[in-house]
Amino acid sequence: MYDDIQEERKSRNQEPLAKTTFHRGINQKILSMFFSETDNWFKAKKITFPENYSLETNRESLKTIFTFSDLKHMEVRYRSYSSKIDQSQTIFFYI
Repeated sequence: MYDDIQEERKSRNQEPLAKTTFHRGINQKILSMFFSETDNWFKAKKITFPENYSLETNRESLKTIFTFSDLKHMEVRYRSYSSKIDQSQTIFFYI
């Protein structure tokens, strides 16, 4: 896309477009797709948000650092519960 724009600008005897300017323009277009009422990507894809959705709250939650060490404890608990469920199913099926 960038190369096509460069070729068109060259054929019109215009200055080349800086890559940073190109990327800034693309980023602005992407942002406008998410926040513009006329060209809203979410509406086009029929994605709705709950009434209580808060962008600020979700952005704030991203500041919390996620660690994989928490998952190790969850896996141990899951295996423990899974084992108990298997045992209870065995008992109930034999009753």
